Amino acid sequence: MVKLLFVSGLCLRLYPRSLYEDGMEEARCPGVMEENLSHLVLLLKRLDIADMGQCKFLDRPAPEALMQALEDLDYLAALDDDGNLSEVGIIMSELPLEPPLAKSLIAACEYDCVDELLTVAAMLTAPSCFAAVEASRKEAAVALWRPVMHDAGDHMTLINVYNAFVEHNQDEAWCSANFLSHAALRLAVVIRAELLDVMQRIELPVSPPAFGSHDNCTNIKRALLSGFFLR
Repeated sequence: MVKLLFVSGLCLRLYPRSLYEDGMEEARCPGVMEENLSHLVLLLKRLDIADMGQCKFLDRPAPEALMQALEDLDYLAALDDDGNLSEVGIIMSELPLEPPLAKSLIAACEYDCVDELLTVAAMLTAPSCFAAVEASRKEAAVALWRPVMHDAGDHMTLINVYNAFVEHNQDEAWCSANFLSHAALRLAVVIRAELLDVMQRIELPVSPPAFGSHDNCTNIKRALLSGFFLR
C-alpha cells in the first residue's frame, strides 16, 4: 500500500483498504524471471558485459536461465570459442529481433530470400494480422482468408497477407472487409522498413523479391530452419 507520511502523523492513502484487499490483482512476475533471456544476453555481450553473474539485475533471473540463453546463442553460432560475440553474433545484435529470427534473416542473405524473410520477420514481430472473429462469423472469415492461405505453410501465408495489404494501398476498409487487423499490418510495414534500414546500414546483401517459385519457398524454409532448428 502506498502511503505519504507527514510529521503530524497524518496518513494519506491513494485508495481504500477494501480496494487493496479485494480489488487489486497480484503483481505479475517480472518478465526477466519468465522469458527466454537469449536476446537480453546477446545485448549484454554486445555491451562487453561478459560476466553475467556480476550483473546487478533488479530481479535476478535463475542461473539456469542465463546458462540456457548462452547455450542457445552458442548453437546459433553467435558466440566464439571464448564466449564472446562472433561476427554473426555482432550482426544479430544489430537486428531488433529475437535471436532465432535474427539468425534466420542473416541466413536469408545466403539463400537469396532476404525480401521474403524481411516480411516474415516483420509479420511475426507484429501482433497477429488476423482479427478476432465471433463464432457466428468464423466461417465467413475463413472463406475470405482462404485465397491468401499458402500450401507451404503459415510463413508463406503471412507473406501473402502482407503483399495483399500493400497491393491494396494499406487500406483500412479492405482490412475490415477481410477480417484483418489494420493496426497490426501497419506496424508490420514499419518494422519491415526498420529492418531493411538496418540491413542496408550494415551493408548486408538484400536480394530482390522472388516469392512464388518452388525454389524460393524452399530457400525460405532453409533460412527459417537456420534460426529455429532448436524448436
